[in-house]
Amino acid sequence: MKFKIISPKLFVYNLYNLYKSYKKTPKLTINQDGTKYWELPNGKLHREDSPAVEHTNGTKYWYIDNELHREDGPAIEYMSGHKSWYLNNIQYTEKEHKHKTRSIKLKKLL
Repeated sequence: MKFKIISPKLFVYNLYNLYKSYKKTPKLTINQDGTKYWELPNGKLHREDSPAVEHTNGTKYWYIDNELHREDGPAIEYMSGHKSWYLNNIQYTEKEHKHKTRSIKLKKLL
């Protein structure tokens, strides 16, 4: 096996990036009732492309850093079919949510 010698600065930089990626990697926990939770090592609910909480009855919650948040749809989908829209833990109507997310997408493009 061949090792590459790197500077101490680069080593620390690589170690820091590894730590950052670990901090943002959610861990799956399944309760006795079958509810699935994805949490960061600090205990915050977090999952970027899927719901962070999935109840066995079908209700789903999207969280980013322990805040209800979803830009591409409702942050809560209840088993009854009811939906709630959130951005950064603030609830919006569906119409307000669409307007806000359009603004966010435009800012990202500019």
